[in-house]
Amino acid sequence: VRGASDVVMTGSRNDSALVTWDANFSNGSITVVETNGGCSGQSSLLAVTKQLASMTAPVLRNATIKRGESVTLDAGDGFSAYRWSNGETTRTITVTKAGTYSVEVKSESGCSAQSNTAMIIMDIVRPVVDASNTSVCDGGIVILSAQGVEVGGRILWSNGATSEQLTVTKAGSYFFSITTATGDVLRSDTVELNVFANPVPTVTASGNVLTSTNAAAYQWMLNGIEIIGATNRSYEAQQSGVYSVRTVTSNGCINTSIESPLKLSSFPVVRVSVSNITAKVGAKAVVVIRSQTKASVLLSEVAFSAVISVQASQLAPAGATPVGEVRNGRRYIAIEGTSGFNGILAALEFTALLDGEQQSEIRIESVTFQSEVNVVIENGIVTVEAGCASRGKQAVSVGFALHLKQNYPNPFANSTTIEFSLTETNATTLAVYTMGGALAATIIEREMKSGDHSVVFDGSQLPAGSYMLVLQTPLKRASLTMTVQR
Repeated sequence: VRGASDVVMTGSRNDSALVTWDANFSNGSITVVETNGGCSGQSSLLAVTKQLASMTAPVLRNATIKRGESVTLDAGDGFSAYRWSNGETTRTITVTKAGTYSVEVKSESGCSAQSNTAMIIMDIVRPVVDASNTSVCDGGIVILSAQGVEVGGRILWSNGATSEQLTVTKAGSYFFSITTATGDVLRSDTVELNVFANPVPTVTASGNVLTSTNAAAYQWMLNGIEIIGATNRSYEAQQSGVYSVRTVTSNGCINTSIESPLKLSSFPVVRVSVSNITAKVGAKAVVVIRSQTKASVLLSEVAFSAVISVQASQLAPAGATPVGEVRNGRRYIAIEGTSGFNGILAALEFTALLDGEQQSEIRIESVTFQSEVNVVIENGIVTVEAGCASRGKQAVSVGFALHLKQNYPNPFANSTTIEFSLTETNATTLAVYTMGGALAATIIEREMKSGDHSVVFDGSQLPAGSYMLVLQTPLKRASLTMTVQR
């Protein structure tokens, strides 16, 4: 039926008729008019009410899958046609990628319905480096294992290795990447490996007194057997034999010296020691070096020479104390004079600093007398106390300075000139860091004399961007920003 007064059918001998109701109309009526021999009659009205077919839309569930897994989404049965948001037209689809998915369904009568939107989340397991240790003594090894590797994934370590386990002996940053079967590249976390120095201790003999190179702890041995109580840097031998010393560094590294045969001598023993001292930040600290002997034959004064070392960031020379030289953070000062064997060899004046360390060792590196004696060395400890409740970095300025000038040209594309000045000979590092703190280039890393310096830096390999230029000595640090343009 297309209109309110449309004629559906005419003719004779028809006692039934199929009426197709137009979808544009909802309710209405049908009448039948019969004509026979000039007579006509009309049926009563047949009311028609259009009822829309009801459809239940499919309900899809959210899901979380791991890489390499899949989930099946089912729109349900009872529908004649399906169209998914990814273009598929089947009742079910298999999903392997994260995203949102929905489906439109149709019934036999032409009705349609739209499902909800399902969210598929990919649970990405980030690969990690499993390290047997992150610190090792020189000569030791660390095993790194690649964890979270998917089946079929290809491993590539930062040093070029492709195995699941990596044996490393050098300090540095280690990580790996995985190329999955689907072509995705995942990077692991980064492990920083520290390798601590583990020097072989050296034993020197002065008569019957054996002295080891500096370490944190000592154990003397005679003929390969530990000597009970012999745990100082120096040991006075009581009998002839083969001696060695096992040392432990401040980082816990253990090493043993070469065995040294010793035949006892009759020379007298002189003990040279440094007393422990305590000083407040900014105050004067006097390091006193004493000698002592029980031998009655040592009565006259003799010439001597010695070298002591202190932590450069904790004690700064003052008064008549020589400046000495700084190596690896320690200041070495040579002294000489004439003294008896029972008395003060030297008194050195320093200014106490506080730069992160509260205690450090005052070491007697060597002592020589112009007399046949056996020397026993005893080091001391300096303790610096803060002058206020809250202590920060270096609390006292001692006059040492460095000056870093702005590089030129700046910005630059390939090379730039860097000028700086030092007021004392010292271990010096000049390096370039990214703004995120990663080391980009080391320009200078050696001991440099006091005075003005200039260096040309080749930055052609650096990506464009801003960088930090850092000048560092054991006592001071200066930095500025420079820019690379491409």
